[in-house]
Amino acid sequence: MEPYLNTTMVTVLLLVSACSSCALGVVVLVRNPQRPTHRVFFLMTINLTLWALGVLSIIHCHTESSASYALMITFVIAGFLPATYYQFLCLFPVQRFEGSRILLGLFYLGAISIAGLATTPYYLDEINVYPDAPPQVIYGPAFDYFSLLILIAMISGYTNLIRKRKQVVGIERRQIDHVIFGTFISTGLATLTNIIAPALDFGSAEVLGPCFVLILIATLAYSMIRYHLLDIMVLISRTTVYMAVTVSVVLIYTGTVSLINFVLKTQDNSLFSTIVAALVVVLALQPIKERFQLVVDRTVLFRRYDARKLIGRITRVVSHSMQLDILLESVAKDLQATVGVNKVQLRMIAEKNLGMLVTEYSTEESDIGQSSDNMDMLI
Repeated sequence: MEPYLNTTMVTVLLLVSACSSCALGVVVLVRNPQRPTHRVFFLMTINLTLWALGVLSIIHCHTESSASYALMITFVIAGFLPATYYQFLCLFPVQRFEGSRILLGLFYLGAISIAGLATTPYYLDEINVYPDAPPQVIYGPAFDYFSLLILIAMISGYTNLIRKRKQVVGIERRQIDHVIFGTFISTGLATLTNIIAPALDFGSAEVLGPCFVLILIATLAYSMIRYHLLDIMVLISRTTVYMAVTVSVVLIYTGTVSLINFVLKTQDNSLFSTIVAALVVVLALQPIKERFQLVVDRTVLFRRYDARKLIGRITRVVSHSMQLDILLESVAKDLQATVGVNKVQLRMIAEKNLGMLVTEYSTEESDIGQSSDNMDMLI
């Protein structure tokens, strides 16, 4: 069968896959190197990175000797994938190993045996090289052995995740759901290209295998970021806020200077316009920063407010204020600014009709004094 893959496209995909795997692994490890999950995740991503780079070197080999060498090295690297994959799934997300240590040991022994088989005739039967396309390979029985290890790792890994999913609730269950989805899609596609296609001698589809790692990495990253296994979104939010504030400062300063020059009909930036612009920036800087931070917290971090800080502020107001109307107004403004609600109301049970609620305070004065028997908001 003639080669059919676009080498340039595959090269880009492999480079993106390798870089994303390596970057995420380093970030996770640096953020919390004490967590076993983070350390093994780093090990797995480095394994995936080397695998992608190995496949990248294979598709650019145009001599039989270089292709054989690249295939041998890549096979040795790929031999450790079942072990690192299974080890990570057994640790995730509870930070302790919940799986078969005997099976894990067998996976690592399998990786060592694959390294030995890579140099024997049991690995490669035939290599066809082309001047402008990836080489095509017919594998020996050693590849079937590797495929069996992959199959056992997938089945045991899924079984482990499903068992742990039944034992946990809340955030941990959602984390496991994302990992199950990501591993199912990525390993399923990689199985088609790297196990089934080579077994059927179907072109060079196995070079696409590492590209599907992007799906696994993306779902793992989402699980870690969305459910606070990793505080990377805090870094993203701060960077976004500082960039927005910087741009705003530049625009305010430039706009103020331009306005003063227009009013005074001058062309050069005078000392007066510079001082005025600087004062405007100083006065506007903090409100702008707070506003951007609030927007980013709601859109990027999906976090409305810090409940402990809000309660602390309300407690301080209560302890220093003796007048009920002033107290209610202060608390209502804090709730509007912090939580982001449009209206704050204080409703109390009517003195003469226990089935009615009377609005005793509202940020909209027209609501004060109104009564209603609708209890839905209390539920």
